Amino acid sequence: MKLRELILGLALLGAITFGSCLAQ
Repeated sequence: MKLRELILGLALLGAITFGSCLAQ
């Protein structure tokens, strides 16, 4: 696994989590 892919994955997961928090 490449470091860039890991960072992108975490960024995407973080964005989804942040969006879910705002939606509530």
